[in-house]
Amino acid sequence: MKTKITTLREIAEDNPTLCLSPKRIFKECHKCDRFLLSFYKYRDVDKTINSMRCNPQIKDRIKRLLDKKKRLLKEIAKIDRDIGLDKNE
Repeated sequence: MKTKITTLREIAEDNPTLCLSPKRIFKECHKCDRFLLSFYKYRDVDKTINSMRCNPQIKDRIKRLLDKKKRLLKEIAKIDRDIGLDKNE
């Protein structure tokens, strides 16, 4: 279990919707259901963050991993098309 002592100023800083989720405090908004729905829509971390009113807090390491995941999924889709496993055919 993680614990963190915060002040009201830290919670309200850069938090326009006053999201009080513990995920936000620990910079783990990538685990939030709302973030995931938006991420599946845009498939881009920066577009997702910019589109959300709550201004999600995500660690830089996680952002890099999500970008890598996007790049790898595109590569897998290209390989599937090349070998004829595309679902649209």
